[in-house]
Amino acid sequence: MESKTKRVVNIAIFGVLSFFIMFFEINLPFMPFFLKLDISDTVPLIVGFIYNPIIAIGIILIKNLLHLLISSNLGIGELSNFLIGASLVGSSSYLYNNHNLSILKSLIIGSFVMTITAVIVNLIIIIPLYENILNISLDNIIKLSQQVNPYIKDLNSYLIFIIIPFNLIKGGVLTTLTYLLNKKLDLNYVKNQ
Repeated sequence: MESKTKRVVNIAIFGVLSFFIMFFEINLPFMPFFLKLDISDTVPLIVGFIYNPIIAIGIILIKNLLHLLISSNLGIGELSNFLIGASLVGSSSYLYNNHNLSILKSLIIGSFVMTITAVIVNLIIIIPLYENILNISLDNIIKLSQQVNPYIKDLNSYLIFIIIPFNLIKGGVLTTLTYLLNKKLDLNYVKNQ
């Protein structure tokens, strides 16, 4: 049985590892520059499959609290990353640990949960925060998005042509990486040790 202290230390270590992986991010050429794809959620996904969703979400929290120290958007990006990442990691690891779904099925369902969450979070939290705290209007977000996608005309088209595809792509990348890492690490073996 793992001691509570050792588990807390492991969560902190995985949180720091996930934080450092955040720096390896890419801009997709067909997405606005402010949306960056990073693979840092692979760490909490793997830990969530081994342990449970709460520990995995704790790792996402640590990652975003650390990133807040170097952030220039007053924590709005970190809040978004936390809420959206927690929806993926929480739902995927919950389904795997509590409903005996395969890792692949759990990740696919989790990716759709993340995408739906991203739409809701952007609609009711992130965009209003950008408007009210950073004075970045929805019109500015739309204009920036039109530079890469001329179909963006309003909030609905922004959500449909930017937020949904971005999160489906992110979910696909994270699903593929986590699935391949599972094959390499054999998480079922690790979990039973």
